[in-house]
Amino acid sequence: MGKKEYAGMIKGILNDPEYKVSVIENLSDLSTEIIKGMHYNDNYKSRALNMLFVDAYKTFESFILLMENRQVNSSTILMRKIIEILIRMEYLSISNQFENYCRSKSNDQAKILSSLLSSRPVKYVTKTSLWRERYQIIAECKKIYSDKQNGKYLEMPNLDKMAEYSGLYILYIEKYSPLSKFVHSNISIENFYLFKDEEGLHYSKETDEVINNEDRVQIMLDDTMYCFYKIIKRYIEEIKVKEIQLKKFEEKFFIFASLDLITGNIKTNVDITKNIIRNLTGEGLPTDPEDEKYEVLFLEDNLETLRHDWTKLERLVKEKEKELNIRK
Repeated sequence: MGKKEYAGMIKGILNDPEYKVSVIENLSDLSTEIIKGMHYNDNYKSRALNMLFVDAYKTFESFILLMENRQVNSSTILMRKIIEILIRMEYLSISNQFENYCRSKSNDQAKILSSLLSSRPVKYVTKTSLWRERYQIIAECKKIYSDKQNGKYLEMPNLDKMAEYSGLYILYIEKYSPLSKFVHSNISIENFYLFKDEEGLHYSKETDEVINNEDRVQIMLDDTMYCFYKIIKRYIEEIKVKEIQLKKFEEKFFIFASLDLITGNIKTNVDITKNIIRNLTGEGLPTDPEDEKYEVLFLEDNLETLRHDWTKLERLVKEKEKELNIRK
């Protein structure tokens, strides 16, 4: 079987509805097992990762439910949330800023409680958990202020900076940012709510919303599935739970686990091939200079475009130098 035949086989598997359903079911089962075994641990790392994972788990379940019920445009909001959770989890894990992340909640809680006390009768505010924890919130805010003065506390960066630091800037720019239009109901998304048939242009109903956005639905589903898989993988790596189950999942669905065309970490057909071999055999594939001749770049950012340009130039120069030597 040649390269084209292998590529066709892989494409067929990934586009097979039964394969996708099986991936979703296995992702759901694995994440459910993690949730069942999860317990509260009063340290910053566990608290941050547990909170993010529980949120991702509930969001993914809701996302699938909305997709099954043909609520495509509403599901984009949950897709965006899954991407944001992945970026935050990756940033916290790579930067090891779990403590600052957990402590930052006091500042946010202080703002909310202050707003409530300024705009609501106090008898209603006293029923909230924020009121019950008011002294702890104030005390922690004072400590944060002191630590900021002494350089012991770092502000959490904006999400774009987290993505850049974590190597997920392509994911942020190409997937996360455009979806803000759906969150804020921008007029630019009007065409996603319109459907054209023999009777003319009208607002789409649930029954035709998927038909109207069939290609978009498949991309959304693929991207969200993969991001949720990466969240599960990062959580397992950090907390050290269900490692055998994750390995079994990756062995069973090695094509799905290998075909990363969303995060920006894998950008070419050569990268994908190496990733498939790594997930299938557990071993890396040595670099073959011959492969570079057939390398195709799927995802680009400024830095990657620059790399691709000079590597292409380098190959061309070597080829032309060989021609010159032969002629001599």
